[in-house]
Formats: sequence, structure tokens, C-alpha cells
Amino acid sequence: MGTGASKKSARKAQREMVKAVVAHGNELRKQYPIQQMKHMAVPGVPQHQPQFQPPPPAVQTQPQQVAPAPPPAQEKKNNGLSDAEIKQRLARYIETDKTIREWEGKNLPKAVQAKKAQLTDIKQTLQGLEQLYRQACEKVAKEKADVDKMQNPSVKAFFKDQQEFDEKMSKEQEEYLEAVSEQEKVMQQLEGIQNQAKTLEKEVNDANTDMNKLLSLYDEQDQILDDIFSGHYGSDLENKLEEEVDNLLDRKERIGVAKYKWANGRLLLQHACNQLAFAVGRWMTVPQVPAMGVQVKYQLATETRNNLIAASQNIMSAKRYLNNIKFPYCETDEMATLDRACSNIYIDMQSPDRHQHALQCYSVTHRRCAALLQWFDNVINNTIEKDLATAKAELGPKQVELRKERLRLMKEKIGGGEDLAINEKGG
Repeated sequence: MGTGASKKSARKAQREMVKAVVAHGNELRKQYPIQQMKHMAVPGVPQHQPQFQPPPPAVQTQPQQVAPAPPPAQEKKNNGLSDAEIKQRLARYIETDKTIREWEGKNLPKAVQAKKAQLTDIKQTLQGLEQLYRQACEKVAKEKADVDKMQNPSVKAFFKDQQEFDEKMSKEQEEYLEAVSEQEKVMQQLEGIQNQAKTLEKEVNDANTDMNKLLSLYDEQDQILDDIFSGHYGSDLENKLEEEVDNLLDRKERIGVAKYKWANGRLLLQHACNQLAFAVGRWMTVPQVPAMGVQVKYQLATETRNNLIAASQNIMSAKRYLNNIKFPYCETDEMATLDRACSNIYIDMQSPDRHQHALQCYSVTHRRCAALLQWFDNVINNTIEKDLATAKAELGPKQVELRKERLRLMKEKIGGGEDLAINEKGG
């Protein structure tokens, strides 16, 4: 509530920060001036004119009654408010304080920042994948042209025998299959990131809407305090308690955002573990298919690849939630190895040795993903949850102290306010 630089509260500084966070949404809203309707004469419609009325008949005069004197106006305090006006603002303050605490329980300011940062990162990833997809399409077109070229009789005539031609054709076809597999892999990743970006963008917009409501309540509450205390702190104790509450609230919100990130990352890892388990199971059935069942093998390999791609994408998305944390398992280089294996899956399915090597890669990734999931559980349950419980336990009593001090100061402004029947617990 203080107006001087030395008295500027942390809450007001925080409001300025979160206002900047949601400013981009506000800039998109166009403000339309409200047109005021003016009373105008309508042509053809007679305007009402006061008509002369004859005086009423004379009546007997009665002794005049002396009107009671109006009640004395309420004395204004030095802030320009009467006791009734202070009571009204006090009631509204308690109401807004309860609503603010409900909104603050959602960790809105920090959550908006976290979601916006994640959305920015996802959009950058999306741009990179779009470029990779264009390159993959060009690669497929080139490899397809090479295969088609081999079908040309004039090209075939350059080879000394059929065996040499078949070897070259087999090589070109393998390169074409690898290019197609890479194209499909990138396309699946691109579609997944596009869906994530769309979902997160809606979450950001919804969070911005909620944040604007909270900012409006902050402004209203600060205005009430400024009206009552004329822009100054009511007491040194209030100043001290407000600073402590702001610091504790900021700490709780930061821990809450950490929990949000880790919980979302854990959910993605859980999906990845399930997808890797399914992929390993599918891949193990490939050798059981008879040699003539080529179509069935391709179907099993495709299902394996699609689940591996989805798992890789979920692990990397979990990494984006916590991009400043080094994972003990499934780091970027490991996932790059898995991605390369996905690109070669149609070649790997044709050879027992390559199939076994790929199976080992998939199985190891599955085990390490499960270990990473356990590590997440340990961090969430043994560190974040405990820190959050401590932060809440420290914040609650301080908020109660601050509310009591402010209500005491407000009542003091109206001379005690013993007749003010307001529930001060604030829900």
C-alpha cells in the first residue's frame, strides 16, 4: 500500500510481473468506445410541452408542521471516508481476500509463466520438425527416383550380369525403405508435437483469462487499502507481515510449479514405458512369422516403430518440462540411438542378427525408462511434496496474522467497530 519507493510492496511488484506475462493477450483485445445515446427530437412526433394547470381550489390553512432537522452528516475521517463507507469497504475486502486465496491456491502467476515457456519451446521444436519433414520428403523423392531409374532397360544394360544388377537394386530399395521409414517417423513426431502445441495453447489462453481475473481482484483489494489508509501502511507490523506473506507465497508458488512440471513429466514417462513394453512385445513376435508372411512382418514392424516413436516423443516432452534437469537415464544421446534404430527397422526385420541387436536396443531403453519413472516418483514424493507441505504450513499462519492486523486497523479507523458483524475467518 505504500506509495514511496521505499514502501513499495512485493505484491505490487509481483502484480507488475504477472501483468507483463499476460500482456500479450490483452494487446489482442480491441477496446471499443461505448456510444452514449443523446435525447433528440424525432421529426413528426409532437414533443411533450408542459401544459398550464388551473390552480387547485383554496383549502383551509392548517398550522404548519415544522420538518424535523436532518440527521447530522457523518464525520469524515482524514482519508475522506465515513464510518459507513469504511464498513462497506471492509466487507468487500474480506470478500475479495477469500476469493484471492482461492485463486492463489492454483499457483496461477508461476503456472502461466511455466506454460508460456513450454509453449515457446514446443513451437521451436515444431519449426525444427517441419524442416526435417521437408528434408525427409525430398530424400524419399530422390530414393524413389533412383529405384525407378534402375528399372530403365538402358541402365540395366550397364550391369554385366543379373546378380550384379540384383545387388544394386537391393541396395537402392533398402535406401528407399529407410527414407520412407524416416519420413513416416518424422511425420508422426510432427503430428504429436502439433497436438501438444494446440492443447498447450488452449491451456495458456485459459490460464491468462484466470490470471486477468486475479489481477483485477489484486487491483480492487489494493484500492480498498489505499482508500482506507491513504496510500500508507497502517502499521509497521502490517508492512512486515505483508512482506513475509509475499515471500512465502512466492516460495509456495515456485514449489507448486515444480510439482506441476514433474507430475506432467511423470505422466509422459508412464505412457512411454507402456509404449516401449508394447513395442518390445511386438518386435519379439516378428521372427515367429513364416518367411512367406512378408505383409504380416511389415505390419508388426510398423506397429513396433510407431510405439517406439511415440515413446521417444513422450520422453523428450518430459525432458522439455524439466530442461534444466539432467536425467540419470534416457538422455538425448540415448534417444538419438533409439531414433536411428527406428529408421532402420524395416531392414532389421529381415536379418536375425540385426533383429536381435535391435531387440536389445529396445529392451534396454524400456528398462531405463522404467528406472527413470522410479526416479521421478522418488523426487516427487520425497522432496517436492515435503517442501510444498512445509511451504503451505508456513504461509497459512502468516496470512491469518496479516488479515487480522488489517481488519484490526480498519476497525480502528471507525473507532473500534464492535457493531460490525462480519466473519473475519474469511473461509
